[in-house]
Order: sequence, then C-alpha cells, then structure tokens
Amino acid sequence: MTKQSNAFQKLVHHIHSNSENTETKVTESAPLLEQNIEEPIAREVDILIEKAVNGNIAKIAIECRDRACKDDIEWVDSLIGKYRHLDVHNVIAVSNSGFSRAAKLKAKANGIELKTIDEAFKINFNEEFVKLGLTYISHIFKPQTRTISFNPPVKAKTSLETLVYHGGHAVGNLDDLMNFCYKEGTKKKLIPYYKQNFLKIFKTRADIEQPMLVEHTVPINELYIETNNEKFYITSVTFTLVGVPTIKEIDVKQRTYESALITEGVFDVEEMDQIHTAWIAQLPKDKTAKLFMKSTPRKKKK
Repeated sequence: MTKQSNAFQKLVHHIHSNSENTETKVTESAPLLEQNIEEPIAREVDILIEKAVNGNIAKIAIECRDRACKDDIEWVDSLIGKYRHLDVHNVIAVSNSGFSRAAKLKAKANGIELKTIDEAFKINFNEEFVKLGLTYISHIFKPQTRTISFNPPVKAKTSLETLVYHGGHAVGNLDDLMNFCYKEGTKKKLIPYYKQNFLKIFKTRADIEQPMLVEHTVPINELYIETNNEKFYITSVTFTLVGVPTIKEIDVKQRTYESALITEGVFDVEEMDQIHTAWIAQLPKDKTAKLFMKSTPRKKKK
C-alpha cells in the first residue's frame, strides 16, 4: 500500500484503534517470508494483524486497493498466488470500488474474504481471531512407483508374472505380492497415520494445498524367487504415493448463544455416505472449543 488514499488511511487508523488495549499487533507494509522454497523471499503485506491464540501466533493479512472501477478476478488470482506460501491464517482483500462477480466466486473458492471499504470499517478485527471457519479436506492417494528389494540383488530381469515361492511352493507372482502389500500394509497403515498426525503434517493452508509425496516400505520374510537355479529372497516392497488434495470451504453461520460464540456448518459432500452438521461452541476465556456433530444418511438417488 505504497500510496494511501484518505479512505485507507482511515481504515488503518480504525484497525489500530480497534486493537488498542489488546494483545493484538498491527504492522503496516509487513514483510513475510515465503515458505516451501529453496531461498525464502520476503513479500510485503499491506496490513498484518497478529495475536497469540491458544499458544500460537494467528495472522490476518489485509490487502488494500483503490481503483475507480470494480476489482476483477486478476487481482484475486494474484492474491491466491502471493499467499500460497505465506504463513497467514486469513486474507482479507479491501477494495474502494467493490468486486466483480467472477472475483467473488474465485475468492470464495480459495478462502479469501472480499470487503468494500465501508464493510471493512464495520469489522471488529480483534474479534476476527476467535471466529472459526469449516473446511472439508480429503486426499486421494495413488501409487506412483513400486520397488522390490532382494537379497542378494537380482541382476537378471524379472516381470510381474515371476513366481514367488515359500518353502518350495509357489504362492503367487510378484504382481500378487505387490498388490497384497499395498492393500494389507501401506493402505491400512497410511490412512490411520494421516488422520492421527493431520495437524503435525499440515501447519498452514499452503501445506494442505500441496500434493503429498509419501514413501512406505513393507518388510518381507521367507519369500523368494528363483532364477538360474539360485534363490533371491525378497526383503521388502516400497511404495511411493502421491496424495492429491480436495478442498471445499463450508459455508458457516455464526451467532451468539448466552455468552458462547456458535459456528455452524453442514458438510454435504458427494463422496461422503452421510451429511454431517457441525456446531463449534467457543466460550469466553476458555482456550478450547467444544465440537458437536450430527450425521444423517444421504438419500440414495433413484
């Protein structure tokens, strides 16, 4: 925001005033380092608001633009690219002239809030840190490579039809073995690990949006193949998988009930067998939130 109009100067003053006597930090033209690249690059954020939430620093980035005509999808595209590798939890784009329909659709699909200058003046930015959103996230894992290790190493060529032996009896071929290892070993271990360690794996939205590259090795005992009258024992089968993310922002309603802030959203996703309704209750001065879920079977299409 190199050249501020009077409207945006007032917005900056509003944010500072809104954050007085709180533990919120407001920085103009704040530098943030891009992540997930070899040499971190500093990117400038028009206004950065930071606050400690549950032991972590939550960050809201505000980008401002002053134009005579409505801001279009190109600006939203540039913000999506800019914040893909920046460690912020929410991006708010403020325009003095409003936004085109295409810009609104693209921003909604990518979790960017669009506000006019008048709407921005109505935001209590200090309260923005306690508002929760709901997002449906799923990864489809597909095997990319499969590697079999032998002892001693096999120099001759093998094929998927090469027989696998146990105690002198054929128990299948290499293709059967790899399919069994993937189904009973990698797939059964990968999904529970993914669920249990989700918050450790994905620390920012940029992490979620990137394809996952996963390697898993299944150890093998007492199985071997034969070639040139020599036995080659199979020691392991290693899979490299790529997890492609599916991300869907859930529309939420927020209201207060007595002293609690309630966030409500419905997970109506086609690939799910049930429709889930979630309520998150945030109580004042409580560092944790309480989650309530209700599930109903999806009606089958006739």
